[in-house]
Amino acid sequence: LPPHTIATLVWALAKTKTPTPPLFDMLATRAVENVREFDRQSVSNTVWAYATLDVCHEELFAVFGKYTVESQLWRNFSPQMASNLLWAYAKVQITITVLFDAFAEYIALHAEEFDTQNISNCAWAYANAQLPSKGVFDTLWQRSRGRLDTFRLDELCGLLWAYAKAKVCDSPIFEEAIQLLLPRVTTLDQQSVSNIIWVLATAAKQRGSEVPGTRELFDALLECMLDLRVRVDSEGAAMVIWAFYSVGRFNDAWTLYVRTLSDGRHPEHGKTGFTKKHAVDGRQRYYQTLLMETERRGDVAKQVFLWKQMAADFYARSLRAACLNCAVMAMMNVGDTEGAKDILRQLVRTRLGTGVSESLARRLGLVYEELEPACIVDITLRRRPQCQSRFEDFHYKEAGVLETVVGTATPGDATSVHAAIENVGLKEVWLKVAGGEKSCVIDNVIAKHRPRLILEFGTYVGYTCSRMALQVAPWGGKVVSMEMDPVNATIARNHIEMCGLSHAVTVQLGHSDDAVQIVLDKYGPGSVDMVFMDQRGTAFHDDLQRLERIGLLSDPAVVVADNVLKPGAPYHVWRISSMPHYRTDIIDLREFGSAPVEDWMTVSWVHRGPTYGMPAEELRELTALARESDRFRLRAMATSMKDLVGDLLDEFAARFTAEFVRLNIRTSMYVRTDLVNGGADGAVSRLVRLAPGESPPKWEGWDPRDDLVGGRWRSHIEPAGAEGVRFEGEPGGASGGGGGGCGGGGPGWP
Repeated sequence: LPPHTIATLVWALAKTKTPTPPLFDMLATRAVENVREFDRQSVSNTVWAYATLDVCHEELFAVFGKYTVESQLWRNFSPQMASNLLWAYAKVQITITVLFDAFAEYIALHAEEFDTQNISNCAWAYANAQLPSKGVFDTLWQRSRGRLDTFRLDELCGLLWAYAKAKVCDSPIFEEAIQLLLPRVTTLDQQSVSNIIWVLATAAKQRGSEVPGTRELFDALLECMLDLRVRVDSEGAAMVIWAFYSVGRFNDAWTLYVRTLSDGRHPEHGKTGFTKKHAVDGRQRYYQTLLMETERRGDVAKQVFLWKQMAADFYARSLRAACLNCAVMAMMNVGDTEGAKDILRQLVRTRLGTGVSESLARRLGLVYEELEPACIVDITLRRRPQCQSRFEDFHYKEAGVLETVVGTATPGDATSVHAAIENVGLKEVWLKVAGGEKSCVIDNVIAKHRPRLILEFGTYVGYTCSRMALQVAPWGGKVVSMEMDPVNATIARNHIEMCGLSHAVTVQLGHSDDAVQIVLDKYGPGSVDMVFMDQRGTAFHDDLQRLERIGLLSDPAVVVADNVLKPGAPYHVWRISSMPHYRTDIIDLREFGSAPVEDWMTVSWVHRGPTYGMPAEELRELTALARESDRFRLRAMATSMKDLVGDLLDEFAARFTAEFVRLNIRTSMYVRTDLVNGGADGAVSRLVRLAPGESPPKWEGWDPRDDLVGGRWRSHIEPAGAEGVRFEGEPGGASGGGGGGCGGGGPGWP
């Protein structure tokens, strides 16, 4: 087929929403082979069609992007072709820096020719590509100024979203938009309402004050939602609840939830197709916001109401019980023993009680088996869905772990809980937990630094935070673990109670953007001695910079980061390896439960200095790696990391490694694991420092899942002050091997 025919065919299939993967793969192969025969229209139409149907053929996008730049074809694009092409690359999350830089020049030259759709699509693309392109946004604003009333509603919302997402919130576009929208409130649809509310709340947060007119517009939109003239979808509900909380109107957020969303009135997700299949249910986000704020305020009545609402949303008995156990914990935290006892009696009546319920009863001085069943069960708890919802199905792995723990572990025995979780990860399904060789790194850091307060990003099922708490509890240490997913937080709190470690671990609900401030308010500046980062890797650098900027870290503090190679944290590696206030080791090891997958962890000792809290030098070539990291992360969430083993993941890891070798950043340690008595007595992992220029050993095909069970994988800990392996920059002495630890060239730390 000639190029024009290929482009026309895929365009027609996209228009009719007819995805045909085998055909698209075949056509992509043909297009790549003959890319130099494609004209500007064919290039634009082809990539647009693939993106429209969510077919991310990486080779096609890479080859077409390179060809468009090298051939200077982009100079002859029409505004429609340019905006379609940029939209397509942003849609599939492929950022080719030279391509976006070329079209930044194109926009500067041809902005006057752009219509409203072109402006909106280009702004959306640059915001989604995560490129610092303020010049593009300034140019687009100059073209949009005074004519926002000519934009369609979806175009205007997309444009405003892009400016907020790109953090260009000082633009006057927001003031002009509010004045345009205030008289038109009754004409807005559900998606526009939620988008506009989220955009203005985000702009207020970044500006430090509300955009003039925000309160009046929020009042009018809130009235429409409370009167049910506008019924937002699942994602929209989450955006609106967070937005009202963010601008200090939590009471309005609560009213909106109670009157329109509680008691099973949760709306359907507005997304469709592939995007809907992998989209997060809005309940995860608005329960997160509501529980975070009610816990911060100490409003136990609202907390218990929310836990009961969550329980009623679940079909699985284990999750219903877990939510009610959290309600009992909330009452116990404020000394309401009668209220806690009443819920326990309802658990007895409904036969939902678990080992966690028994543990809570013992803490109250009661014997669970001797409790009288409640005479009346809360009407909310009588509601139960007929089958699992997307909200529940999204957590099938974590719910399975909970059922295993409460069914096999011993209440009060933390090691039995950890063994049960490890068994699931080793024998059943891959879990994103820092077990095995990763535990060895964390165990050694804790033994050497003896932190009194550890801050964890990403609780998941509570495995790592409870392991760390078990180690620091003897000297009075505590762990605060931040989790944005309320279902994961529910499961983790039950696991922690099962461990008998509720006194040493706090699970702080909320996105880190909000939760970090709560931690600072509670524990004070300089209180965090150790940080463990296990959230989205491309956010590590921003989160670490913020911890430094607000003064939460002690001096020195140690920061451990996981999954740095796969899915990847390129900005973080560059930050901790290029700035002089860090001393860093990059440690090569194997993914727990998926030995074929190589990964890195980093250990960074952080000292205050001139660059403390400052951004790292911009390195634009890392943007493509970061976007690819996010794509792999989404794939791992949809399947599992071990299912991504193969050429695609290995090629990405090779590009990642090669980029940092080019920057003179290499692994400096690795973890070696040895079976004890052929696995009969478990396995031991230990840190080994690499000599300068030495590479870590290659994986030889041994998979510990074949020989080990949970609870039998131990870490070799270097005694304090002993000769042997030391971390780069570790207080108390220099590095023990000279093997290439990273740092910005500053003085050695004492």
